[in-house]
Amino acid sequence: MEKVFNLIKNDDGNVERRVFPRFPISTMTFKSGSDSVFEVVDISSTGMQIRKRDGGHTFKPSDKCVGEIHWKGSSLECDGEVKWIGTSRLGVSFICNEKFDEEFLTFLSVDNVIARMKPLHLSGSIGGDLPRDLSCWLQSDGPLEIFVWCHRNGEVSKVQIIFFRKILEWVDGGDVTEGRIIDDRNKETPLTLESELTIGIGNVFNKSEYQYLNSFVKKIPEHFIKDEYRELILRIIS
Repeated sequence: MEKVFNLIKNDDGNVERRVFPRFPISTMTFKSGSDSVFEVVDISSTGMQIRKRDGGHTFKPSDKCVGEIHWKGSSLECDGEVKWIGTSRLGVSFICNEKFDEEFLTFLSVDNVIARMKPLHLSGSIGGDLPRDLSCWLQSDGPLEIFVWCHRNGEVSKVQIIFFRKILEWVDGGDVTEGRIIDDRNKETPLTLESELTIGIGNVFNKSEYQYLNSFVKKIPEHFIKDEYRELILRIIS
């Protein structure tokens, strides 16, 4: 897998690509007014990408998309507009206002994200084998994902955090890189599901987002992550 994670630079040097393992099941769903149920693949404060796992859909670009997002006992009412469509996927832009913004922050609060986090690196969490050198993989469906990679000697080689369509990456011996996901492609193989992400490199994280990440990392349960990993991540995002 090592070659897969090497960056591929665009001619202008501002776009890079990464391939990540994917966990194929999300517990966050969206139910539209027509009773169609979609899986929420990605979400941010401005919109979401949803997928119909059992077939197609009837939405068209510019259609209104009204319904509720459900996430293990929590729900969020939302109004949106379809921006793009695929065979089984939709890109939906939220119609935001002050009330929605407040409810969104509650829905995806630190405590809610922590309560729904999955430690995919622990034995039995996923059906297949982990990629080589992936020592810690924490996922809370659409909002947040943390990867910790290690050298053969056990020292951390790379930390990657996916946060609301943004990526923060630290590499041993290098600097911290920030970027925004501008495209993703799922690749299914006989043993694994992977996503190739195209990333626009640049300073995209603001102070409040770093504060959120700091609060989140401090609350990760002790049995989910090694102390040395937690301490390193806190130094990276401080």
